[in-house]
Amino acid sequence: MTNQKGQSLLEIAVTAGVVAVVLSALTVVTIIGLRNSQFSRNQTQATKLAQEAMEKVKTIKSRNLAVCGPYDTNLQWSNLWSTSCPSVNNACTYILKDSGTPCTGAPASIVWLNYQVLPETLTISGTDFKRQVIVLGEAPLPGVPGQKTVTVLIQWTDTTGTHESRLVTVLAEF
Repeated sequence: MTNQKGQSLLEIAVTAGVVAVVLSALTVVTIIGLRNSQFSRNQTQATKLAQEAMEKVKTIKSRNLAVCGPYDTNLQWSNLWSTSCPSVNNACTYILKDSGTPCTGAPASIVWLNYQVLPETLTISGTDFKRQVIVLGEAPLPGVPGQKTVTVLIQWTDTTGTHESRLVTVLAEF
């Protein structure tokens, strides 16, 4: 009987296969974890952008600041209750502005809503976020307080597809 030391070719092949499977599994888990981390970061950023926009809208309402309507009309927030938008569902889409000049005839303002169908693009950490403020509501009936539904919509695209974050509130006329 001979005393063979070492490992057979079959043992080495099985060991290499097990190592390959373990490394592949670790790689897949790491990639999934990184994607989830990136999605979570983008979701948090989108929520923050929506909250900031909603706070600015509330500032515009409370201070009765400028709202540049369709056709470059100069309005203040209080004028929104008697104004309709040229859209099928009477929804006005705006972007927030805090630099430059408001619409023609509007006084200087710290922040205002600017009527625009296309969303504004904000690039943060290499991701493009598209933000819109949508104001929906009919003009109130005489003697009935009006309400406007304000939706801040944030959209972004990453390796897994297009995502969105919405923040919705209802604001009363007074």
